[in-house]
Amino acid sequence: MMYKKLRYGLSVSMILAASQLVAPSYAATDSIGLTVVTTVETGTCDAKLVNDSNQQISAVDFGDVYISEINAKSKIKTFKLQFKNCAGIPGKKALINLTKRATCEGTSNDGAGFANGSTGTGKASAVVVEVWDTTVPATGSATPFSCAAPANKEVIIASATGNNVVDYPMSARLVVDKDKTVSNVTAGTFSAPATFTVTYN
Repeated sequence: MMYKKLRYGLSVSMILAASQLVAPSYAATDSIGLTVVTTVETGTCDAKLVNDSNQQISAVDFGDVYISEINAKSKIKTFKLQFKNCAGIPGKKALINLTKRATCEGTSNDGAGFANGSTGTGKASAVVVEVWDTTVPATGSATPFSCAAPANKEVIIASATGNNVVDYPMSARLVVDKDKTVSNVTAGTFSAPATFTVTYN
């Protein structure tokens, strides 16, 4: 009986010894370095102003306009802001703002319309241009961009990826200044410079 115990104990000790010899091969590790290189960019889109034929424009040209058309609020030009190649914009939204580079309508410069900024002689008087967020001004939920109190207008651009285009339709309408009457309107040149600013959210 003593012999069996001795052999059993020896066997156990041999197993432990073997385990101790094998263990260091599992404990050894290799160190592998990793360097991550990238360029962090802000999200953006390709945005441009285009006419109804999708041709890029820098000005909305009314051509010749009659005083009667201004009084009737019937002289309207449609155009749009076009987005594509949008990437890296978590909220998939663009905020559009239109700000004056001249003056606003009204004797106190406090109206929504953009006043004539022409500096030459012979310019039209008592005429302003309204810019609307739809192709048909003053209908339904349409609201104008305000010259005196600029505010952002939102457009969803989630589908404007690659060459897929998202259009934001707008219109411009020539009208009589809010503090004037048609009898104050005079013929001449008209130019109302303003700037669209697009930010992405």
